[in-house]
Amino acid sequence: MPLDRRSFLRQAGGVLALAGASALGTGCSSSTSGSPAASTSTTSAESLSPAAWTALRGSLSGRLILPRDPSYPTAKLVYDLRFADTMPAGIAYCASPTDVQRCVNFARKFGVPITARSGGHSYGGYSTGDGLVVDVTAMSTVSVNTAGSSGPTATVGSGTLLRVHRDLVRA
Repeated sequence: MPLDRRSFLRQAGGVLALAGASALGTGCSSSTSGSPAASTSTTSAESLSPAAWTALRGSLSGRLILPRDPSYPTAKLVYDLRFADTMPAGIAYCASPTDVQRCVNFARKFGVPITARSGGHSYGGYSTGDGLVVDVTAMSTVSVNTAGSSGPTATVGSGTLLRVHRDLVRA
């Protein structure tokens, strides 16, 4: 039986919520001041040694962009320009769940606030912050298994945008 758009999005949302909670749920800083860019960490991301950032960069299969990198001005931008002045300490373009785990472990170890970004279009500014931005837009693979014993199933990467979902459902 074909999967309609509403059912697909409901199921995908549940899977993404579980994946997000398990990947980012523990050891993450959260804002208590109401501002998404506010930090409650005890360690300033700027005070970390360059060696710590270099070690994180070397452990990732994706890219880590730091303020001193030429691509930083573009990498830090988000859709809503009200938050254009936010200066993340680093932006990790994760290529795999392992990259996300390494970023979470880094943030936990050094007390750096962490922000998840998947598209960067949060109107509330929740896709940026002053700590480590974990960008999962590269993790956007969508696959469909129509031969499953319990019916068709879709695996949707955490960086997949809604437009891809609509195209998939129409197929």
